Amino acid sequence: MNFFRILFTVAIIFSFVSCERLQTKPGVDFLGPVLEVVGEEGKLGYTGKVINNSDKKLTNVLVRYIAKNKDGKIIEAITIPLIGTKGLVILKGEIVDFSFILRSETKNVFNKQLTLDYIE
Repeated sequence: MNFFRILFTVAIIFSFVSCERLQTKPGVDFLGPVLEVVGEEGKLGYTGKVINNSDKKLTNVLVRYIAKNKDGKIIEAITIPLIGTKGLVILKGEIVDFSFILRSETKNVFNKQLTLDYIE
């Protein structure tokens, strides 16, 4: 009997919770893959696109890249502010291009991380 009470209580609680609260929609996201290339000097370069999926204007949208060596130590970290058509403000649905080249050589990079951060 306790099982049915718990099931009934859970059903009541979920009927009052909005589904929108349970889903998290990112404000910005990469649009397609981020391309990685190796230049003539053996340095890594990245290029890609970011889209504003939110219903608001976003400011301070940043692409952050961290490269680590084989020992797990950070050998290079880059933060790139994205610039939209209105400056640092990226409008709803706007697509922004980015590209950058690392100073580190490819042979020294064993682990890498690319993230997006923003303020609404």
